[in-house]
Formats: sequence, structure tokens, C-alpha cells
Amino acid sequence: MALAPIVQSAATDGDETRLHLDPDGDGTYIDVAELTDLPDLPSFSREMYETSTMATGDVRQHKKTRRKDGEEVEIVGNYAIASESWTVLKAAEAARGAVAYKIVAKEGAKTLTLEGWALFTNLRRSNTVGEVRQFNVTAKWLSEPNEAIA
Repeated sequence: MALAPIVQSAATDGDETRLHLDPDGDGTYIDVAELTDLPDLPSFSREMYETSTMATGDVRQHKKTRRKDGEEVEIVGNYAIASESWTVLKAAEAARGAVAYKIVAKEGAKTLTLEGWALFTNLRRSNTVGEVRQFNVTAKWLSEPNEAIA
């Protein structure tokens, strides 16, 4: 699959991990920000439920649900004030459905790219620091990410 064009943001204060969003769903990813805190890469979990009966005696038995649920993480990043990044972040939060994302992270000489779908909520921004502004947003992962290392 060919990568869509990426529009660059000028903020470069973190560890070279970039967030790209496609809020319009047209296949064009916009380089929104450099991430300074991404606690976990997109991950999923399954809930367990108890299946014990009187016949199981003193030991409880459990099973996992069939469906996985995407984890929620708070992402922190920087964007250039003069860029369209804040508008794109607001559009992603305002979207009622999933938004396509791409996370591009440097790993030594290689680059890890993760692509998938997420819901974005609780968007906040902090005071200006020079030409860069910090933001926080909560991401709820909705799909297992496509992963590529180049």
C-alpha cells in the first residue's frame, strides 16, 4: 500500500516521534505534531469473566471475552503555532467516528510506522512556549495497527 502524502508541521522538540492524522478520510495524512509522551503504543486487551460452578470446588474458573477492547492513552505533543495543527486536532476530536492515524517513530537507524484508527477526545492545549504550543489528547485505539519498519 502506497503511503499518502504528508504535510509537515514545524514543531521539533521531542524524540522525533510524529503524529499524522487524516481527519477528512481522504487518504492525505497531515503531520500534526511531534509527540513528547506516548506512554504505550496502540494495544488491546480482553476482559475475563468467571465461569465457576459448584462443581469447580474451591478453585474459580475464568474465560476471556472473544472481542478485544482498545486501550485509552493520553498523548502529549508539541505543534507549531503558525501551522494548521490545532485545526486538524480539533477536527479529529470533533469527528463522531474513527479517525485514521499514523505514528512514525525513530528506532536507531530505522523508522517504525504504525497506522490504524482511533477516537480522539479531551483535547487540551497549554500556554505558548516560543513558537510551539503543547497539547494533550486522549486516544482510544479502535483497530490493530498496521506496522512497518524501514
